[in-house]
Amino acid sequence: MTKMTMKKNYQILRNKKEIEDLVSLLYRHDKFCHDFETTTLETHSGSLKIVGCGFSVNPNKVYYIPFNYPELGLTEQEIIDLIRGPIEDENIKKIGQNLKYEYRVWNKFGVNLRNIYIDTMIASYCLFCDKFSHALDEMTLRLLGHIKIRTDHVIAAEIEPPITVEEVIVEDAKGKKKKAKKKKKVKKSDKTMMDSPVEVVAEYCCEDVEYTFKLANYYEYLFSLPENENA
Repeated sequence: MTKMTMKKNYQILRNKKEIEDLVSLLYRHDKFCHDFETTTLETHSGSLKIVGCGFSVNPNKVYYIPFNYPELGLTEQEIIDLIRGPIEDENIKKIGQNLKYEYRVWNKFGVNLRNIYIDTMIASYCLFCDKFSHALDEMTLRLLGHIKIRTDHVIAAEIEPPITVEEVIVEDAKGKKKKAKKKKKVKKSDKTMMDSPVEVVAEYCCEDVEYTFKLANYYEYLFSLPENENA
C-alpha cells in the first residue's frame, strides 16, 4: 500500500508528553469532539480492543492517539488513565457521532463519559426524522459536500494478512500421531483496523472527528433558528 501523507491539520501523538499536552488543551476548552476506532462494534465483546481515538477542540485541528503503536511505550490502560480526566469532567461538553457507543467503550474501561452536548446522529434525527440517513458518511456528503474515506479502504485488501502458527496433530508414514506446526494466514474477513498502518487509521479517525465537529456546528446553528425551536 502506498504510504499516506497525513493532512497538516491531523496529528498523530507518538509519546506520553504529547498526550499530556492534549489533555491540557482539552481542559482549556469548554467542549471537544472525539471518536473511537475499535476492533469490533460489539461493546460487550471480550475481544474488543481500542485501536485509537481522535480528539478535537475545533474542526481545524485533530489529534489522534494510537493504541497500537508500540513506540508509544504505554499500555492500553495507561493511555486511558492519562485521558480519563477530561472525559469525566462535567464542565466540558462532549460532541460525537453515536456517543452511546463511545459511552459504552469508556464504561468498559472504567471511565464515565459525562456532559454529552451534541450527538450528531440524534441531532440529525430531531431535525430531519426519517427523511434522510443519519449515518456519518451520508450526512457529511449531503450537508457538507464531502466524500469521506470508506471503512473498507482502511481495512484494505492490499494489507498483507498476518501469518499465525498453530499446532496440529498429524500421522507419520507408520500411522504414529505427532504434533506439528502449521502456518495459517488470517482471512481478510478476520482483519480489523488493528492490522492496518497507524497512519491509515489515523487519517480515517481524524476525518470522522473533523466532520462530526463541522456537522455539530451546523446542527447547533439550525437549532438556533426560530422554526426549529421545538425540534
